[in-house]
Amino acid sequence: MTFINQQEYLKGIANIFSKQSPERLQKDQERINYLLKEISNSPTGQPLLKWAKDNNLKIFMDDTLKSAGGYYTPTSGTVILGSKQDDNYLIGVLAHEIRHAWQDYHEMIPTSFIDPKDYILQVRLIEADAFAYGELIREESRAFHINSFNNSSSGVSLEIEGFSPKRCQQLLESHPHRIQALKQLFKSFFKNDRSINFYEARSLNSCFIKLGLSDKINIDGEYKNISIPYPTIKGIDVHNLDAIHQLGKTFSNDNYLKGLSMEALSLKMLFHAVSRNSYHSLNQINAAISSQNKHGTRLKL
Repeated sequence: MTFINQQEYLKGIANIFSKQSPERLQKDQERINYLLKEISNSPTGQPLLKWAKDNNLKIFMDDTLKSAGGYYTPTSGTVILGSKQDDNYLIGVLAHEIRHAWQDYHEMIPTSFIDPKDYILQVRLIEADAFAYGELIREESRAFHINSFNNSSSGVSLEIEGFSPKRCQQLLESHPHRIQALKQLFKSFFKNDRSINFYEARSLNSCFIKLGLSDKINIDGEYKNISIPYPTIKGIDVHNLDAIHQLGKTFSNDNYLKGLSMEALSLKMLFHAVSRNSYHSLNQINAAISSQNKHGTRLKL
């Protein structure tokens, strides 16, 4: 798959760029270059950046984005970063959103839904994967600087909680350790109720928007009004273990989800109960689906 709407999306960005000063554009590009350099210090980040370059991924800054640190729009081949966030945070955000672009390239991000519960589960999976990449690459970037300082001729050893010399070495030099770290970070996402509830609410709102039950968009910022047509992409089959395992493919041709059983996914991750606050929303969505399906309406997010 290619990013079929990238050129259309970039036209919208060009219209916004025409209203921005040369100083602003230069400042943004310098900051993006800095973030890319930081990611290149990460062993996990290096093949991720190569994939992004090989597939002509575009990256831009947004001065007014408040609802997220950044975002990726399916089929756009374009990452947007919120400039109000600090650089350390944005290192992880950029890696997270590039991983979303990879998922999109492999048609793992759904643009349509039949069952809203399945859609919630699909979003949980793709967010857990992107979370794992963002967090690990941020940690590796930090370990790189700590390790560089400790190996300098200053004679001073820098000790930071969670970044012992041994752990820094594992993050930077041990490929098996990094694969295991991705798996652990992926699993940890499902233990974070705040993240689960945040993405659950966004998933339900996406359903509401397409069904005509809401006009509240999930993203704000300078580029929020750029509109592109979405093809129908079903996304990951959450009931197929092989399909879920495809999500674990790394940029180095390993698979950090290899060996993870459906039982483990079902009991501990995938079928985490929908929050009580969402029951009413699910009932509304299912009622709207029943009503629209009676008229032969095809549902697309």
